[in-house]
Amino acid sequence: MSRSVLLSTGAMTRDPVQTDHEEILRHGPGLGVPGFELGMYSAWYGNLDAVISDLRESGLAFPVVHAEKLIGAGLGSETSDEAENALGRLEVNCRAAAALGAKTLVLHLWERPTADREIERNLEHLPTCVDTASAYGLALAVETIPGDDGTPLANVQLALEREPRCRITLDTEFLGLYGELEQSISAEWLWAESAVQHVHIKDFDGRLRRGGKRRYLLPGEGRLDLQGFLNGLAERGYSGGLTLEATAVGDDGALDPERLSQMAAVVNQLAS
Repeated sequence: MSRSVLLSTGAMTRDPVQTDHEEILRHGPGLGVPGFELGMYSAWYGNLDAVISDLRESGLAFPVVHAEKLIGAGLGSETSDEAENALGRLEVNCRAAAALGAKTLVLHLWERPTADREIERNLEHLPTCVDTASAYGLALAVETIPGDDGTPLANVQLALEREPRCRITLDTEFLGLYGELEQSISAEWLWAESAVQHVHIKDFDGRLRRGGKRRYLLPGEGRLDLQGFLNGLAERGYSGGLTLEATAVGDDGALDPERLSQMAAVVNQLAS
């Protein structure tokens, strides 16, 4: 059965070594994938209207946008000015997503350096975040990212309890890091109200980094039972989209065309 599968634009860009949106315009059209999840960068804010205009004119589809990651750090700040600034940046991200025709905005509700150590602060702002996204016709999908105090599933359960209107993005790598991949399928509270809006697919072999460098593994390169997970999604009646999260950009900012082609092939294989 075919499913909606996207490629993260992080395949072609990577903060902070390569944030030029022209890389998406240069490589995206030739990949032959159904669409992309656009990763937003703070480097674009000074020229965001032009960036969004270029992306729209490209003809590429961006049904999902991943909000700038450090918004979550601001939401957890003890300083009210930083929290307000984060809420303002969230609205900017929502406006950009809506202009691209996106329907889902993925959010790191918490993020380092504040992480989830004072998650009550982050949760306090969640209803406002949902209101802002809804005003732009977007579903706000809180991602299962790592925490310092809580696990990904425990934290998104808190989010759903605080704001039932929020949705969830499952990330297989981060769930695998905490041994929660199977639990994400069996957790009744997660599926009772169809809370899962989106899914990030990447493999995991026990290490997020090697030699201090972040790694992104394609399905089959790690040891997660991703096929079992996908089967579980189907059994739960999940009909939302998937995004392959990986990068072909090295630490020096250079792009590996072979790796990028490999990612496109995986996307089309997952979609078949």
